[in-house]
Amino acid sequence: MKSKAVAIVLIISILSCEASRILFMNPTFSKSHTIPLQALAKILASRGHDVTFVSPFKLNENVQNYREIQLEVSAESLKNFDEFSKVMSESNPLGVLTVATKTIFNLGNETLQSTAIRHLMDTEQFDLIVVGWFTNSFLVGLADHFKCPSVVFFSGSLFSMLHQMVGNPLAAADAPHAMSGRKEHSTFYHRLTNFFFYAFDVLVIRNYFNYRSKVVYE
Repeated sequence: MKSKAVAIVLIISILSCEASRILFMNPTFSKSHTIPLQALAKILASRGHDVTFVSPFKLNENVQNYREIQLEVSAESLKNFDEFSKVMSESNPLGVLTVATKTIFNLGNETLQSTAIRHLMDTEQFDLIVVGWFTNSFLVGLADHFKCPSVVFFSGSLFSMLHQMVGNPLAAADAPHAMSGRKEHSTFYHRLTNFFFYAFDVLVIRNYFNYRSKVVYE
């Protein structure tokens, strides 16, 4: 009787153990933001999950259960990225905001409109979407399309948009903003500077990016 019970439990366990189909969406020009996400995807693939990774950067090795869809970057997006690199070197905050928005959203829109991704959306189904986030919150809309949960992955520091997305209370004076730098011992001046960075983030950057996200999503 005991052996039958063990056999039944074993059969149920085997039948209930199914690999998940996971889609990684990472349309970015940043190789450094892609590497940790590829590492996570490789681990999941090695554990038997069916992984599809969408990115401009290819993984230079063969991994079982790991499929790549390499994005073709248009000449316009490459031009935007060159312009973005230039304004970054000039330390021009307003220029960085304008050009970064154009760069990120053009590439994101190209990704959603590409033949490969449209075919993926029309013919396949996934159990989980992992979005390589860099203010491109509109990509989370893919989870609604596939009717599955989503995970947002960001290897940088905190932005108010991330706090808003996950419903985390915003500690504007305490949590270091991405643009204010990290300090081992925060002085009053640093905490005040951090607060103003968050204020600009909430009042200007978040609303601007939310507007651009809505345009792309619609």
